[in-house]
Amino acid sequence: MNIAYVLKGRLPSVRAHSIQTVRMCSAIEALGHNVTIVRPSRFSDSLKHISVSDYYGTNLAADIVRLRHIDLASITRWVPIQKLRNALLVLDGFLFARSASRAVDRMSVDIAYVRDWEVAEALVKRGIPTILELHLVAPSNWQRKRITKLTLDKNIKLVVAITAGVASVLMQIGVPSGKLMVEPDAVDSKEYGSLPNKIKARVEFELPAESKIACYTGSFYGWKGVGEIIDAAKLSPEFTFVLAGGELKDLPSGCVRKVTSASNIVVLGRLAPLKIPRLQAASDVLLLPNSGKQEISSEFTSPLKMFEYMAAHRPIVATDLPSLREHLQHGHNSLLVEPDDAASLAGGIRRVMEDEELSKRIATSAYEYVKAYSWTGRSSRVLDRAAK
Repeated sequence: MNIAYVLKGRLPSVRAHSIQTVRMCSAIEALGHNVTIVRPSRFSDSLKHISVSDYYGTNLAADIVRLRHIDLASITRWVPIQKLRNALLVLDGFLFARSASRAVDRMSVDIAYVRDWEVAEALVKRGIPTILELHLVAPSNWQRKRITKLTLDKNIKLVVAITAGVASVLMQIGVPSGKLMVEPDAVDSKEYGSLPNKIKARVEFELPAESKIACYTGSFYGWKGVGEIIDAAKLSPEFTFVLAGGELKDLPSGCVRKVTSASNIVVLGRLAPLKIPRLQAASDVLLLPNSGKQEISSEFTSPLKMFEYMAAHRPIVATDLPSLREHLQHGHNSLLVEPDDAASLAGGIRRVMEDEELSKRIATSAYEYVKAYSWTGRSSRVLDRAAK
């Protein structure tokens, strides 16, 4: 088949959605299909001159079509009023949806694959068969009504929910269960097939050879729980805490001073995707301390890092949330702690650091569990279901 994958964001990008896009498109190609990626031009496109294949370490053959776009999303950082920022983001989405649907309509495609409902809406209006993948459900009633109406269209062939939590809300708002499937994220096991040993990996990142290291790889949004890691570090001066995936300026309010004054916190900034597995290999414990205060975290998210952590064969300390419990089981393939509680997180880290038998057992169980979650398998299941 000829498949158009429509992406609203940048590519390459430091964001997790771009990694998922590239992995999915590479897997679809491996199944024998042709892929064209359609994306907008963005003002802050700092990685646009870097090869996608080089940045992500993949042999992606897809053509990448960059559309001219009035980039309203990039100017929202200078808009002080939240309602106006939200309105600009919505308008940006609809403007891109219109131009993307025109571009795809001019192509000879069998089906389109999208992660934004407004793009899917524009595509089906042109009669283009579409797979819609959703990683959250928009909170406003008008958006939910549009999503429900959209999924009733005959040209929506499948709605992919990233978690059971997303699927549950979609069914509550009237999305047909016959069009709905739950398909979590996955991992490319080849990235984890020949990692350096712990000592060599630490040399690469200039990390202390003798220290016990707890590591977090991911964005620094508040709901990711980075603030709790920083507070847990203060409670655990005997361990080194490594944060990678963001900059100091991205940290939640009040955290920068704590980090700069701490002697046991290392912030490595944003790393290319190819470096992440090696950093994880340098660690003793990997952290997934999502907050329980926001629905996107407690019910919707299926973190790429969770599957990466499992493939890295390192013990995971995570927060006890419904979204994470879809794959993590306390004492079996992870150690789960109370969300939004630095003391609980610090206690979980200390327990795994000190209990070698527990550490090995949960790391091995997670490593075996994640073998069932490949991008090729995910892509195959989605396309097969959409064809029915």
